[in-house]
Amino acid sequence: MLTLIGFFAGAYIPYGALGKTVQTLMSWLPTGHAVGLMRQQYLRDMLQGMNLPSEFDLPAFRVYFGIDIEMLGKVVNPWASVAIILIWALIMFGLGIFRIQKQKE
Repeated sequence: MLTLIGFFAGAYIPYGALGKTVQTLMSWLPTGHAVGLMRQQYLRDMLQGMNLPSEFDLPAFRVYFGIDIEMLGKVVNPWASVAIILIWALIMFGLGIFRIQKQKE
C-alpha cells in the first residue's frame, strides 16, 4: 500500500512524466499536494539561486517535477493545497466516525 501512496505522491516518477489521466488523478489526491508543499519548502532557496538562461521555462519545470500542482489547467497556490488536504482529512474523519457508529449498532 505504501508503494502505491508513494507513486501517487510523485515520489518515484516525476509528475510530468506520467500521463494526463494519472496527473489529473494525482492532483485530486491529498498526497500530491502534501508532497508539493514540502518540495516548495525544500527547493525554495535552490530555485531562487539558480542562474538560468532567459529562455528556460521555470513554471513548466516546477509543474513537471511536482513542485507546483496543476488542477483544471491552473497552478494551485499553497493555501488551496492546504485546503484540499484539510477537506480530505475531514472526509476521512467523517467516514471513520460513520463506521464507528455503525459498529456500535
